[in-house]
Formats: sequence, structure tokens, C-alpha cells
Amino acid sequence: MKTNAASAVISLALALTLQVASPAQTDRSRAASGGTAQPKWRRVLSEKTPDPRLEEAILKTVPDYTGQTMDGEESLARYYYNRIDLNGDRRPEVVVYLVGSYICGTGGCNLLVFRNENNEYRLVSESSIVNQPVVVSTKRTRGWNDLVVYVAGGGARQRHAALRFNGRAYPDNPSSEPSIPKTRITGTEIISDDITGDAEMGIALRPAKRN
Repeated sequence: MKTNAASAVISLALALTLQVASPAQTDRSRAASGGTAQPKWRRVLSEKTPDPRLEEAILKTVPDYTGQTMDGEESLARYYYNRIDLNGDRRPEVVVYLVGSYICGTGGCNLLVFRNENNEYRLVSESSIVNQPVVVSTKRTRGWNDLVVYVAGGGARQRHAALRFNGRAYPDNPSSEPSIPKTRITGTEIISDDITGDAEMGIALRPAKRN
């Protein structure tokens, strides 16, 4: 009974994090009911095919991840990803949104950006406490598209924030980045899956095998 209770608490915490995370779901609901709150960006669903090499790269960012709760029950993180050219070199980077009880906090989940170099994924940046929507903006900084994310939860004021490339990486914490009005956001929502409606969507991330 204690194990089941602990798992229920973790599941509830994750559900609450995802619930506050996605104003995109509110937009969809308003649109369905005849409302006028329509975002000015294009939506693209994440890819559905698992990528083993990408999973290896993701696991390097969470070396202590076991895929289990503290009570030993399975609790796999899930990832959503898409490919898009962020720096204009005509080679797509990979944007990953990583979700799970081990990953997410009350302020959101992890956003990873990778480059594909010599048939390997190299981590460009890792940002925590990120919420949907994640929009690849048409605006650029230092040759890279800005990433617009939603800030909410953890006591933060709900708003959209722009992550601007600094020449090496994107900022690791959106809560300290400048706000951008929703009406001024243009670009592509790179992960537009309804994570709020179904926390079991995405691709399951299994932990690395330990020797």
C-alpha cells in the first residue's frame, strides 16, 4: 500500500506540472468553443519513431536516471522531439522535450537541443523548468533562432519568455529571461502534442543498462 501511495503522489505531481504547463491546450479549447484566442504560430507534432542514438545522448544528461520510483516501481520518462534547422546551415538540429517524475519539477520540464555531428548527437544546450508551448521563433540572435517557451509554476509569473542564443548555448533557466507578448510570437511550435491531455504520450526513455 505504501508503494502504491507513493506512486500516486508522484503521478499527481507530474499531472499538476503538465496541467499548468500548456496554454496551447487552452487555446485549442477556446478555438473549439468558438473563442478567439488563436496563437500566431504554426504547430508541428513531434516525431513518433524512437531514435536509439538520440536516446543515448539524452541519457547522458540524466546520468542518475533509473526509470524507477524510490520504491522501485517503474516510472519511465518520455521524450518528444523534432528536427529543425536553428542556425541556417541547412542541417537540422534536434529539439527534445523531456518529461517525467524524475525530470520535471513544479516549474516545468527539460528542453534539450542537439546537433548531429559525425553521426553523433552533441548537446548544444539544456534548459530546465520549461513548459509548452516551445516555439522556434522567426527572430534570430547570433545566427540562431530564438526559442520561446512558457514560464509557469513554482511561484513564477505565468508568461512567455525568449531564450536567445549567446554564441555557445541557449540559457539554462527561462525564468530570468525577457518576456515576450503572445501577440508578438511568430514561428513554429516544434512540440505541439497535447501532453496535458495524455501524460503517457511521447516515446518511453529506458535507462541505460548498467554493468
